[in-house]
Amino acid sequence: MKNTRYSILSLVFLILAMPGCAWFGKKPQAAEPTLRLVDANTEKIYKDAHIPGAVHVDLGRIEEAAAGWNKETPVVIYCSDYTCTSSHMVAKQLKELGFNDIAVYAGGINEWYQRSKENKEKYPVEGEAQHELLQKEVTQTVSTEGDVHIITAEELSKKLEESRK
Repeated sequence: MKNTRYSILSLVFLILAMPGCAWFGKKPQAAEPTLRLVDANTEKIYKDAHIPGAVHVDLGRIEEAAAGWNKETPVVIYCSDYTCTSSHMVAKQLKELGFNDIAVYAGGINEWYQRSKENKEKYPVEGEAQHELLQKEVTQTVSTEGDVHIITAEELSKKLEESRK
């Protein structure tokens, strides 16, 4: 009887204590995305409106943010609109860090939001979308930012759709 009581107490102890063990509490690692979408806007703009699946990265912290990323995974960076150069600067930094497949969506969240008004499925937006920059008329300009690969809203929408499959 005494051994049975100790066995039961030991079992109860193990059941209660095991979840606290490091090996038991480990979370499974998230799978590497097939496309990494980076929002280079300010945190305020990102919280107000961003493309679903985008990660916000502060311009000054790109090296830290990208430390655990697979350099072979395609990366698309965007910021506010065609006049914003943050996405180009992030692309340049990622290239210097050894990333191979980098593109910039130059139309940014402004163009994406304007398109979402006509087709929310193809151009979804997360957030309240109240920021004043989203009300600006989108004026497409040609980028002069070196050898950065520029993609259109249509191309990004297609890449996002393919990455969800």
